[in-house]
Amino acid sequence: MPAFEFLSPLDQPFATARAAEWLKNALTSKKYNEFLAAVAFAKEGALKRLLPALDAFRKGGGNAEIVFGIDQQGTSRQALELALTSLDASYVWNHPSPYITFHPKAYLFSGHDAALAIIGSSNLTVGGLETNSEMVASIAFDLPNENAAWTKAQSWWKPLIGHANCAKLTADLIKELDARGLLLDETAPGSHGCPPPKGEKGTATGAPYPFPFTKVVPPSSAPTAGKGKSAAAGSAKPISATAKAYQPSALLIQIIPHENGEIFLSVTAVNQYPAFLGWPFKGKTTPKKKGNKPYPMLQPDPITNWRLFDKSGSVAQALTGWNLNTIYYDKKSEIRITVPPSLAAAIPEYSLLEMRRASQGSGVDFYCDVYPNGSPQYASMIGACTQTLPSGGKPVARKYGWI
Repeated sequence: MPAFEFLSPLDQPFATARAAEWLKNALTSKKYNEFLAAVAFAKEGALKRLLPALDAFRKGGGNAEIVFGIDQQGTSRQALELALTSLDASYVWNHPSPYITFHPKAYLFSGHDAALAIIGSSNLTVGGLETNSEMVASIAFDLPNENAAWTKAQSWWKPLIGHANCAKLTADLIKELDARGLLLDETAPGSHGCPPPKGEKGTATGAPYPFPFTKVVPPSSAPTAGKGKSAAAGSAKPISATAKAYQPSALLIQIIPHENGEIFLSVTAVNQYPAFLGWPFKGKTTPKKKGNKPYPMLQPDPITNWRLFDKSGSVAQALTGWNLNTIYYDKKSEIRITVPPSLAAAIPEYSLLEMRRASQGSGVDFYCDVYPNGSPQYASMIGACTQTLPSGGKPVARKYGWI
């Protein structure tokens, strides 16, 4: 049976044990001739500290390869540049969906008579390997006696580097990712800013996004109130304690744009998570005609960035910094948002709107992405739309969901 050793959350802060030492010991051991790793985040400092042991490992005939994640600007340009010259092969894994983060922290070592898997919460950063409170397991395999267990432990590697969303690291790819603002610059003051949305089509380089929008299974829909309970028209429905505790990051809803630029959301949906859109609205419209009734509206107008995708999954139109007029027409119990008529005219009926809250400090309130039926994004996300709206006389009822 493989032998286990654990690094506890109290070890690294007080230097009773550190993952960095485990890695250095494995790299300088004569037991191993292959080092494979996959990490979510990487910084130059951690790689530099491992470099003497890594150089000795490779000079002794060892092969070293790492797959890096680049989500949330967790990996720096400097780390990838150093990896390019310090490893036998380097890769980047990324998916354009904002709901998929490449998040493993696994380090594998193997040789003729022994193998070792170091797996846990430690990224390839100084914090992850030396100072953070982490939890890591070291699993040693005696070969060939435990070949079956070791084969299973490292079976994920080849499918990972052969996947469509895994790209071999090159100097050109580093430049492309850096131009998109996806990499951290460790030399820049205040460099931990808010990264841009993934999957942008055009950049300073003019190249398409280097990772495909492969079809994935969407997350489960957010919990909602029990079905079948009636409520007074226009009143907010109380939702379960579970639903209250869960605050979704995005509304997914099929839309049918009007030629004047109006898009109908759903009072039913907004009632489920009022805080998402600041419901009920406190502002009031200014009637164009004296004596007309004002309507509740969201004030100030949310600042939004819009992207309309085509069926190939690429961005067909983009609109940034749009002040999204959002009004509640209480007479019909409708919430309507307004986009430029030219954008509305380009959106096919029953396209899927993903209205996602932006992070604080990004200068934007919502990212609004529209996916037509037939696009890979639509296919990937429509499964999360588990609730149905009244048809309103339309032949097909619209669907929506929260994620």
